[in-house]
Amino acid sequence: MLILHLADLAQMATIGISLVGYLPQLTLILRRHDTRNVSLATWVMWTVSAALAFFYGIVHYLIDNCCLALTLTSSINLILCLTTSVAILIKRRQMADPKTDAFSLSGSDF
Repeated sequence: MLILHLADLAQMATIGISLVGYLPQLTLILRRHDTRNVSLATWVMWTVSAALAFFYGIVHYLIDNCCLALTLTSSINLILCLTTSVAILIKRRQMADPKTDAFSLSGSDF
């Protein structure tokens, strides 16, 4: 059906839209040392949401052989959300104490 192919193309277009949305945020985070104005809690929620969408897509793809477009776009979305969340954590660790291990977490990071 033509409408299903158009829907798949629209879903795949979200990859480009996502990149356009994520790249400025990632660039800002990586260039600046101050990430206090970036909400880590929001990025963590978006990461969980992307993980759930990926889980949904992969289950439907494996069982029903459908939702490939959703699976691909949600996997890229998940990777970008994780990358952004980790970049925020690393920058906040570096801000707090440049000598601190960037991968240790505390409650104040959220």
